[in-house]
Amino acid sequence: MVARRRTACGETRVILGPVPREGTLYGADIPGQDARVIVILWQGSLRAYFDRCPHYDFQTGMAWKRDAYLDGTGTRLACHAHGAQFDISTGECVQGPCLGQSLLPAPVEAIDGQVVLTGPLPKTG
Repeated sequence: MVARRRTACGETRVILGPVPREGTLYGADIPGQDARVIVILWQGSLRAYFDRCPHYDFQTGMAWKRDAYLDGTGTRLACHAHGAQFDISTGECVQGPCLGQSLLPAPVEAIDGQVVLTGPLPKTG
């Protein structure tokens, strides 16, 4: 569940959800934005990417159903609209129509067991 919380310093933080278990992921909507973030714990590192395929200028979401972002092997992120596959560690397209392009990383960190958006949102189209 996505939530906004104020810190003791008065800054607002967007909490996307809990840190996932190794190899698992989820998508989180950003309140007040037309944006969704894919959050995954992969090989011990927390990764997050905006849910927009670079194939059509970042205008298309990637999942064919809620939180269905992995390919059939469970080792790559996949855009089910275009067939593109992305390296989970780097976000780089390694197969499909956007070969060589990359997903946009989302600035996150783990704080008290929660995934927190820590920076501004890029323009995605």
